[in-house]
Amino acid sequence: MEWGLDKGWGDVAETVKETMRSLSEVLQAPDPLNVEKFFSRVPTTFNIVIFSPHGYFGQADVLGLPDTGGQVVYILDQVRAMEEELLFRIKKQGLGVKPQILVVTRLIPDARGTKCNQELESIFNTKHSHILRVPFRTEKGVLRQ
Repeated sequence: MEWGLDKGWGDVAETVKETMRSLSEVLQAPDPLNVEKFFSRVPTTFNIVIFSPHGYFGQADVLGLPDTGGQVVYILDQVRAMEEELLFRIKKQGLGVKPQILVVTRLIPDARGTKCNQELESIFNTKHSHILRVPFRTEKGVLRQ
C-alpha cells in the first residue's frame, strides 16, 4: 500500500504544494484567472489529433510536389514542440502517461517516390507521434493522386 496523494499533483513536494495552493485559491475565489492557473498546472490533454488533408504530407522528398511546402514543415515543427511540452508537463505532475499525437492526412497510392503511400509513419525526432494516412474515396474508388 502506498501513502500520499494520487499521481498528478506533482513530481516533488514543492510542486505538490504549489498545485494544492492553486486549488485552494480556486475553491476560495473561483475567478477566471485562478481557474486558468490551476488547470494550466494539471495536465488533462494526453492525445491530440491534427487533420491535414494536404496533398503530399511527408517528411522527405515532398517539397515541390502539389500542396506541399510551408504548411507541412509548420505542422511537423508544431508536433515536435507539442510532444516536448506534453512530456514536460506530464513528468512535472509525476504521471507516467505517454502522450500521443496523430497527424491524419491523405494516403496517396501513386506516391511519386515518397512515403505518402505508407499508412503509418513515425514522425522524426519524436517518441509518441505519427502520421496516419487514410485513403480518400469518390464514387469511382480511391483517389490515386
